[in-house]
Amino acid sequence: MQLFSEKKEREQRFMLSLKIAFPFILVLIILAKIIFNNEIYSFQDTILFIILVACYVYYVIYLIYFCFKTTILDSVTNVFTREEIIKILNKEIKKNSNKNIVLINISNIQDINFRYSFKNGDIILKKIIDKLSIFFEEQNFKNLPIGRYSCGTFLFLIDCKISKLNHLLKIFERNLSNNGINNIEIKIDFATVNIKYDKKWENIINFLFYKILYKDEENIKNLKLDILDEIICNAIDNSKFDLKIQTIKSLKNDEDLLNLTINFSSKKIGNITKSKLLEVIHRNNYGIKYNLNMIKFISKNFDFENFNSRVFIEILPISLRNQEFKNEIYRMATNNLIDPNKIVFEFFETEIYDEINRFSEIIEQLKNYGFKIAINQFLGKNASFEYFKYINFDYVIYDLEINKNYNNKKIKKIFYMFNKNLKIFNIKTVIRFVDKIDFLNDLKNSDVDFVQGFCIDKPKIYKEENALRRENFK
Repeated sequence: MQLFSEKKEREQRFMLSLKIAFPFILVLIILAKIIFNNEIYSFQDTILFIILVACYVYYVIYLIYFCFKTTILDSVTNVFTREEIIKILNKEIKKNSNKNIVLINISNIQDINFRYSFKNGDIILKKIIDKLSIFFEEQNFKNLPIGRYSCGTFLFLIDCKISKLNHLLKIFERNLSNNGINNIEIKIDFATVNIKYDKKWENIINFLFYKILYKDEENIKNLKLDILDEIICNAIDNSKFDLKIQTIKSLKNDEDLLNLTINFSSKKIGNITKSKLLEVIHRNNYGIKYNLNMIKFISKNFDFENFNSRVFIEILPISLRNQEFKNEIYRMATNNLIDPNKIVFEFFETEIYDEINRFSEIIEQLKNYGFKIAINQFLGKNASFEYFKYINFDYVIYDLEINKNYNNKKIKKIFYMFNKNLKIFNIKTVIRFVDKIDFLNDLKNSDVDFVQGFCIDKPKIYKEENALRRENFK
């Protein structure tokens, strides 16, 4: 079966061949006219003929070079290239078309590439697209313009009602998930939107990616990304935060700690989740600015003077390594706006930072100034344990996976083992999201030092509890 993109490529090459042949035909016509008019050759006619032939040869070589240089087909899957599918999308936008756009993401393509080699990964991508094209052709949707947008992400346009389209895509997803390809499991996600959603193709594609990322969140269904970004970035610029507090309960003594978090809210979308916030922050390069404004907000609103324990504040690792952030932290500390001896900076990172020794030096500088340091999501699928090998932490905060798999005998033994051995390094342990009494009682026998969760108390807006907290921690 031939894809629509392959048909278009063949059509384009045929038209290019006609363009190549046309000048030659024109040369022959001119030459025939010269011969017919003059009946004999002259020196000038010969020169003219040579010039025409030379121009034609140059023209043919240029077109052949141009033909090989410009292709509308992706080299791996034979669908349209990114540039070509965007051109098609723009044409439909200008026509005010009522078609729907589909974004399909093969979510485990990287895993396939690493496990089965990139060559097999390319074969899998080609077979997925072939199956997609055949499936929709069987549903009487022929000549789908499919384009490859990125590694495992494809776009196509279709003239089909959105309800029927979503139903068909779910069937295709289920078939692919159940059967796989070449005995390899395939995981795909999809998102759809009408082409009239926005006049800019960038906003349409961003929205589709966002729908896949937050497919279970109802609040963003009709919200454009530029509006969401504007709401969050404006809140960061103007420090429109709420300060939330939650107790970190000690299981060894009465020296409770406090977790400080910044809360965002908007009338348009309600509470903004942490994952959504981080997505916007990274997309707009707002990480350092967010952390700086957050620390300034805490310094103005939290009463460090009448607080006699430590607070945990989560900081992005990129901020800890930023000189502007460090300078501002030291400025606030020297002006008694914050008390380093009462602050624990916690962080985690998915991939380990290459200059780990330099990062370790930065952490030591913060510790020398009085700050304590905690690694978050410890033992999770991230760089936390690798950092543990190089950086001197004061606290480790276990990953949520420990909670979820606590009844697994092996996981439980690992958890108990770490609690016991971390004491050798004089490191305190924290486990969060403790929401069941039985779990809390069991943790009391596990050598873990601190717990946090609904079993202890729920997060509260600081301004509502400020007076009470000051009394408790005097």
